[in-house]
Amino acid sequence: MKPKKILFLENGVGYGGAPVCMKLLAANLDRDKYSPIIVTSLNDHNYQSMSDVAEWTHIPDTFIDKNIIKKMINPFFLKFRIKERYLEVIISTVDYLVNVIPYTFRLLLFTMRKKVDLIHLNNEPVCNMAGVFVAKLLKIPCIGHVRGPTWDSKISRWLYKMVDFFITVSDWTKGEVLKINVCEDKVKTIWDGRNMEKFNMLVDDNVIREELM
Repeated sequence: MKPKKILFLENGVGYGGAPVCMKLLAANLDRDKYSPIIVTSLNDHNYQSMSDVAEWTHIPDTFIDKNIIKKMINPFFLKFRIKERYLEVIISTVDYLVNVIPYTFRLLLFTMRKKVDLIHLNNEPVCNMAGVFVAKLLKIPCIGHVRGPTWDSKISRWLYKMVDFFITVSDWTKGEVLKINVCEDKVKTIWDGRNMEKFNMLVDDNVIREELM
């Protein structure tokens, strides 16, 4: 039987704990059972190093920055004294048109071409909504790996309902997911693994603590 293709999707704002843990997870998958494919929206040398452990592709998710959109539109609102809440609605609408929809389309074509069996969101669904949409369009399972606090809103609840299962990095994070009316049987806490060979277990904690004080 061919290994199942898992698409790991990382759309965070920068290289940190989430992509590091994703890289470690992809590196340690049983290659007889799973074939990892990593897609990141950023493209610096840290993300490029993902190719050391799996097939890696960069697909940018931002074509026009929201701050640039705001600068372009804001003068008209100031001139005609239009309320700020309408400005935010228009900025969000333009963001969806020029960023979210084109990115989703490119991700859809990539996922179809690679014949992916499962999409693994490396962050919560709002950050990775394109992955949720693609999974639903292609009728493949979607897992959300939630690593921090959640934001309860109508959009959040809608997106969270479309995810098939959630992995949380702590029981506290699990509680955050449950606040958004996700069934408890769809959430499981799995602590992130670490490569202990990289740590010096003989170091005296007190000495390090004194050095840092």
